[in-house]
Amino acid sequence: MKNILGILIFPLFLMGLALILITGCKKEENTPPAETPPEMWGFGPTSTYALLPGNILHDSLSGYDFGFGDISAGGTVKVSRILSGVAAPFAGTGYKIEYNSTTELMVRILCPPGDQVLGMMYGNPNGLYNGMIAESWIGLPNMGTSEDSTGFYFALPQPYELPAILKSSKSRGANLFFFKSITKESTDNEKRMAISMQSLIFLEDNYIAALNPALKSSVNLARNAKSVQYAYGGANSYAAFWRPYPVGTFYPIYHPTINFLWDAANPNAEDIAHETAHYFINLVVGNAVQETLDAQGSIFDTHGMGEVPGRGYVVDEFVYFTETTTGEYLLLQLSEPAKNFSQISRYLTDYPSIEGFCATMLYALVRDKATIQNVNYSSQKLDFPIIGLTYGQVFDIIAQGATNVDHIRANIQEYLSVEGTGTQSERFPVVLQRIGWSYTVQGTLVDSATNAPLEGWAIENIFKGGEGREYNDGQMPRPIDLTRADGTFTLYHTVFPGSSFLRFSKDGMSFDKLITCPYATPTSTVVELSTIKLNPNPPAFAIGQNYGGGIIFYVDGTGQHGLISSATDQGTAAWGCYDAVNPTWIAATGTAIGLGQANTTAIVNGCAEAGIAARLCDDLVLNGYSDWFLPSKDELNQMYLHKSVIGSFQIGIYYWSSSEATSFLAYSQDLESGTQYGSLKAWDDVHVRAIRAF
Repeated sequence: MKNILGILIFPLFLMGLALILITGCKKEENTPPAETPPEMWGFGPTSTYALLPGNILHDSLSGYDFGFGDISAGGTVKVSRILSGVAAPFAGTGYKIEYNSTTELMVRILCPPGDQVLGMMYGNPNGLYNGMIAESWIGLPNMGTSEDSTGFYFALPQPYELPAILKSSKSRGANLFFFKSITKESTDNEKRMAISMQSLIFLEDNYIAALNPALKSSVNLARNAKSVQYAYGGANSYAAFWRPYPVGTFYPIYHPTINFLWDAANPNAEDIAHETAHYFINLVVGNAVQETLDAQGSIFDTHGMGEVPGRGYVVDEFVYFTETTTGEYLLLQLSEPAKNFSQISRYLTDYPSIEGFCATMLYALVRDKATIQNVNYSSQKLDFPIIGLTYGQVFDIIAQGATNVDHIRANIQEYLSVEGTGTQSERFPVVLQRIGWSYTVQGTLVDSATNAPLEGWAIENIFKGGEGREYNDGQMPRPIDLTRADGTFTLYHTVFPGSSFLRFSKDGMSFDKLITCPYATPTSTVVELSTIKLNPNPPAFAIGQNYGGGIIFYVDGTGQHGLISSATDQGTAAWGCYDAVNPTWIAATGTAIGLGQANTTAIVNGCAEAGIAARLCDDLVLNGYSDWFLPSKDELNQMYLHKSVIGSFQIGIYYWSSSEATSFLAYSQDLESGTQYGSLKAWDDVHVRAIRAF
């Protein structure tokens, strides 16, 4: 007996429940007799072994090695050759494999390098192979992990419990297995059969199974219209379209085709998963989008994870994400981008243009770990906001048909705003920053009264992610980021995309200043900020104080900054950007305190309508000030909390915020009860109260 530790630990638990599928090779033997009723199974020679904890044994009857997944477990293994029963669809050898342990039985099959196996299990396919919920032979894919080219593993029992089978009180698979050796010399038909059964398992059990019901239905309709074909040639590839040939050709249409290279190393499980995922994504996005994606294929011969093809190349990004549903492939790279991207120069490379970045972005939506390795400082862990989408929801986003990274990013943000929670939407820029969509910024800090440069102020980039939560940028080490003698400063590669704040601190004082790094800007480009002004010797402020053209209703933790409400309403107005047929989505509005000005600017720039709420505030000149804006959702709530010191609010009616809820709705608030609503943007009897920041 060999010790099982060095042979089984890695392949057993790295793949977990995903390692349930059979591979291997076995010399071809006699074909079983013709089909007989299932109850008429007949078995011949039998071997029974006591398997000790931590050991592996070799069965001379089958030629397989056996061990238990838990190396502390033991039990009895019984192997019987199948002599009669339901005939498998090809020649080979069948075995009944039984054991009495509570952990998975791991089976290793050794065969010559380059050979593969056509393996089947007798049980309930639930549509996987014959389209029926009836007992039959089910194809099993090659998912083994080997120490060399000849070692393969699978686990028993096959732990599938699909709903339809549960209702019938049947198990997915039995303990009956059948194997056919597939070699380089096997016929193309035998190869196609082996690979197609492996491919179908990926398609059904990993990819289609993850979809939400509506998308699953449309994908199955597309799949039924034209199923995929398998072929062998010079490379692993996917040819997408079922479309007419040029006029005059004999065949009017052709099937989507997966082509595999067959040699000692190909196709392996990752090849099959990857090319099957191309077909799956074709079914998800449709042929028109797939044609655009395939047009990005001029670099097919050189592309790969970590290459820099540009933001317009995403044909493989969806596939990389899809492969993570198997629980194995690409998971490490996509969950920890520091391992994949950190060697790529931030000075020379726009990180969203790296192949693998978009897939990392998509995987981040389902990622459930609250920390992530810093892409700039690999020895450091950063807090990571959990978005909490399902795979089905991410595939719904993919189905919208984006064909470049910027469009995918915008689709994600819109989806989170419409279908998710406000917090999910607010956290997404933090997710992007954590995986590398971050900027270098430089600017100058001066005294607002004298324009003299301010030296020695510590700088930190802060993102206000809703629920009162702040995220820092992970810039290390601190406090080395200081303004220079001439007031200039630089933050390298860590600044959040979109709107965030620079926090300047010195001598116990702290000031937050809003900045913007447009998403379209390459991350390798230095963002030049406008001169930032602050008063290093500010007066003390208090809620209820008359100041700056109105009444202070909010003061931040520094005591030096806050928000001022105008003393009276600016009237009533529609929020704007409402079209019942073609709704307008600004998709640039946040809800947090500090975002009202940015929201107002986005609305005014995105809505041409006159007299809307944001424009009333943006155009307002009051008490010598012209920098008024419509409050964000959280800013409006602060006005409600301090309505008694502000005064002059209308009772029992709503006030607009500048925060969108959906493409049809924007948030409003009843300043009597404090209740916030998503109100139709077209309502023109909602009141407007302008505010400004100090």
